[in-house]
Amino acid sequence: MEIGSAQLINQLADVTAAEVTFCNGHRVTTIITSTAGFVAGWINEVIQSHMPPASANGRVVVGLHVRHYRSDAIAILQLCVGNQCLIYQLMHRRDAGPPDRLYEFLDDDRFCFTGVAVERAVNMLRMQFGHTVRVWADLGDAASRRRADLRWAGLDQLAREVMGVVIMRTNEVRWSSLLVPVLPMEHVPLACVDSVFSYELGMILLSSPSIS
Repeated sequence: MEIGSAQLINQLADVTAAEVTFCNGHRVTTIITSTAGFVAGWINEVIQSHMPPASANGRVVVGLHVRHYRSDAIAILQLCVGNQCLIYQLMHRRDAGPPDRLYEFLDDDRFCFTGVAVERAVNMLRMQFGHTVRVWADLGDAASRRRADLRWAGLDQLAREVMGVVIMRTNEVRWSSLLVPVLPMEHVPLACVDSVFSYELGMILLSSPSIS
């Protein structure tokens, strides 16, 4: 069984939009871009769609994942909120740097960025771009408060144990194939799966009292 399938919505010179349906039925609209303006636009849309009233308790969960092509260089930043996903192709950007809106978004304490080993991603963003991720939560740590044996579990194991979902990563698609400027549709699910399930797991682990 594949991770999921993708259907093209629109494709322009600097941005691709696709609808991705994952094996658990979660459907997301994914924006793939290397351009700062489209990144800022995605963030603005997320804030409008998901920002709770100022008086509301709690934070908006954001799945966060980075892929790197050298030990210290981020190639792709993945973000997911609800049914909205962003694949920011940092290694192909023509802008001088990421947009200010991204700095503001990551530093906004109304959002909580979640992922497996997310502290490493947080440190890489700070070292490479000076980004400060103000509020973040490690999914393994959150899971261990309910089941100690999940402290060092990877994303695939957490998805299986917490959600009952098996993420089938095909061996036919190499990670390096995701570094091309224009992603083939069949590779889009793999390019965003980590942030999508980081979001879903964050929603479960940061709110539920236990894992059965």
